Amino acid sequence: MAFPVHSVVTRIVDSTAGYGSARIEPDTDVVAGSYGTWRLTYEAGSRGIAAGGRLRVRTDSDTDWGVPQFLDPSAPDYMAVSTPDGVHASIQVGGPKSLLVRIHGRRLEPGERITLTLGETSGGSPGSRAQTFLEGRHDFLFEVDAEGDGNAVLLADPPHFAIIGGPAKRLVLIAPSSIVVGQPFRMIVKAEDRWGNPSSSFAGVVELSGDGIGFPSPTIRFEPDSKAPPMERGVQSVEGLTATTTGVLHVEAVARDSDLVARSNPIVATESADQYQLHWADPHGGQIGSSAKIADFFRYARDVAGVQFVGYQRNADVISQDDWTV
Repeated sequence: MAFPVHSVVTRIVDSTAGYGSARIEPDTDVVAGSYGTWRLTYEAGSRGIAAGGRLRVRTDSDTDWGVPQFLDPSAPDYMAVSTPDGVHASIQVGGPKSLLVRIHGRRLEPGERITLTLGETSGGSPGSRAQTFLEGRHDFLFEVDAEGDGNAVLLADPPHFAIIGGPAKRLVLIAPSSIVVGQPFRMIVKAEDRWGNPSSSFAGVVELSGDGIGFPSPTIRFEPDSKAPPMERGVQSVEGLTATTTGVLHVEAVARDSDLVARSNPIVATESADQYQLHWADPHGGQIGSSAKIADFFRYARDVAGVQFVGYQRNADVISQDDWTV
């Protein structure tokens, strides 16, 4: 769902440069896949925005957030727009990633505001559905083309919040497919929500067992920490497991005080390492445009998805050489 770019962003500016500021309400954590209402407000700076000027609101990464619509106020993802008297706005929707707002009528004067209500519910809509995968920082980037001449600037300190995992619906165990008897290996224990995210609210004790497997501890305790990054909640890496016999082994898990149970993938244990071993990877991932999030991509692959190697892919016109040095 690529969005046609009608402006060239030349630089990033803060609110003191006269291009205005933006905020989102509420800005608290959002549960992945949940419905809600959010108000994005842009306040014009000392430059204002001329008739014919533009605002572009976008994300920096791919998303499956519900696509805003303006036709049916009783349906999901209905969006409402509020402008000052005499200022009119037309909006072009570029999928869930981008909105282009054009100013018509008179200019937007300094201090005046435009508000986009994502998930307006007064007409019966259930709200807007948030994206179904977690993200430590989901940004709403504002580009301002104050004169309508194609020279846009990107506001610094964009509105943002975190997307977190919902209630636990299942347990998942991820272990290596090939191991050697007596050599320690790592296993990921994860409580997942309905979308496959690690559950940010999961708490309790998980008991581990398995014939032919030695455990450093038969139990793992999960204690939710609202201050921890979303990818560090509801998932733990257990080090130091060992196979005590050869064969196809499995680890079993049971969460106390719940009906959550799990069985790991098959684990083939041999006396010595074969010439070729089975590994799992995602060689073509990483649809993120912010260099600050590249490290999170690799951490998620290792600590949450449990794959052995991964490749980051993004078009060269989005990620620069300088981004890789950050």
